[in-house]
Amino acid sequence: MQNKLPPENTGRVVALALAFFGAFAVLGYANGVFERLSAEVITALAVFAVAYAAATCALDPRLRAWIAAGVRRPRRAPAKSPARSPAAT
Repeated sequence: MQNKLPPENTGRVVALALAFFGAFAVLGYANGVFERLSAEVITALAVFAVAYAAATCALDPRLRAWIAAGVRRPRRAPAKSPARSPAAT
């Protein structure tokens, strides 16, 4: 039996997860759920979300590769020609 990873589109998975959880957060906000929660509970939810995101990035190599591909180092500008440009004459 071969250990073949199933095909996955990481960008779609991330977008779907953000849309799904974002929609429920907006629904909760619209219904006043966050107003009824104490500051400690909201802080705990935020800490959990950050820890979950950090653990997911640390444990999922495909997600790390997708993030690295999206966050590229800026390229150097091409070297300028020693000749004068036609616009400068």
